[in-house]
Amino acid sequence: MKYLKNIITFVLILGFTILTLIYSEKISLAIINSIERCLKIVIPSLFAFMVISSLIIKSGLHRYFSRPFRFISKYILHIDENLFSVFLMSFTGGYPIGIKNLAELYDNNEISKKEAERMLSFCYMPSPAFVMGISSPILYSSKKAGIIIYISISISTILFAIISGFLKKAESNMKKSDKIKISSETLISAVESSSVSLFKICIMIIFSSVIIVFTEILLSNISINTNISVIINSFIEITTMTELERDIFKLLPIITALFSFGGISVIMQIKTIAGNRFSFKYFFIARIIIAFLSIIISRIAVKFISITVSTEAIYIGLRETSILPSVILIIMIIYLLWDKKTVANRKNM
Repeated sequence: MKYLKNIITFVLILGFTILTLIYSEKISLAIINSIERCLKIVIPSLFAFMVISSLIIKSGLHRYFSRPFRFISKYILHIDENLFSVFLMSFTGGYPIGIKNLAELYDNNEISKKEAERMLSFCYMPSPAFVMGISSPILYSSKKAGIIIYISISISTILFAIISGFLKKAESNMKKSDKIKISSETLISAVESSSVSLFKICIMIIFSSVIIVFTEILLSNISINTNISVIINSFIEITTMTELERDIFKLLPIITALFSFGGISVIMQIKTIAGNRFSFKYFFIARIIIAFLSIIISRIAVKFISITVSTEAIYIGLRETSILPSVILIIMIIYLLWDKKTVANRKNM
């Protein structure tokens, strides 16, 4: 069995290598486009919020922000009373924010592995800005579509969090400390950890663009509906759903489910941030349940809310914006990390 597995792996790697050589120009173009997307969209939209959320966690401010929601944390979500702010930030910051905060809390021994794995299943959301940016005006002419999508996913996620709390109560390993640690070192540490996480995210986005090229090559040889092809690609990289052509209104529940799932690329991004800290079995079960619930809720919502479809939408990622700010930011981050390493080396001499 192991011998057969090795043969299959070898054949797949050989096949991908041959395809890479044959379609090198197409793959190069896809990589360039993904790098441009990282510089124009990902870094500008995520970096600031990642630093702020990391600073909140590292300084201990999350405990104070969570205090007004103690009742909800303890009796509704069944999580430690100090963790509600982590739950809240994952709803506003986008997919990687939840796992980044949970990983930092776990490294600081402020949350048990069991509770972190349960929270990971519902601290995973597209940001409202991301949903609205793609759904309106790219897919639809009405902002109502984006609102339906985001609210459907939010309600589904909250329902899952409540139900999972009753079915699987995890023991907390939180440190009982009220000290606030805000200093230059805390800020530098927040910037450093956010930079590393953002670099990992961009690398996975670039890699997923290559996988999409292979998928498109395979699908081009099969006679299937264009929208089905786009949906398959969206399952890998969520932003490719902007290529949907028709029957967009009917596809809104499917689009909602795709936003809820996030795509293989996003999951690979959060997996690189998590490393080997957590098991993702519970996370994948949650993705299926939450996606299914979001389909049901969005189908109910569209029966009562009228939505118009856009015919001249342009993908926000293709607008002409300068990459210079992101390049300067990257140079500053490299200098910061290099300078910190140099100082540490001098202290050890």
